[in-house]
Amino acid sequence: MKILTLIFLLFVASSFVRGQTSTRGEGDTHTPTFYLDHVEYDFGNITEGVKVKHIFSLTNKGYDEIYIMDIETGCNCTASDYSLEPIAKGEKTNIVVEFDSDGKVGAQLKEIVIKTDKGDLVCKMFGTVFPKNKDY
Repeated sequence: MKILTLIFLLFVASSFVRGQTSTRGEGDTHTPTFYLDHVEYDFGNITEGVKVKHIFSLTNKGYDEIYIMDIETGCNCTASDYSLEPIAKGEKTNIVVEFDSDGKVGAQLKEIVIKTDKGDLVCKMFGTVFPKNKDY
């Protein structure tokens, strides 16, 4: 019985050590690291019909180039403009997002999903739209 217990403990211990050493250091030098300078923009209070533009900056701190594949804005009232060129290590690119408040009234929250070849980032624009031709 003692021998079986000892063999079992040695097996478990060797599996644990082998598991730790086999993954140590793998992927550390090529892990994609990219981020936005900020992820939320509050455009405050605006009047219906006003267009609001804002720039989000994406920085590549990883070792591989990053490509923006697409930007999903969720509705026709929000548009984006971005470069199709690769973002090299240490470089940054600007993503221009424009919200058109025409036909929109009340609290607005627009989620923007930036799809890259290394993963997705999410940012938001929000604020309140007041009806035009109203006296407040």
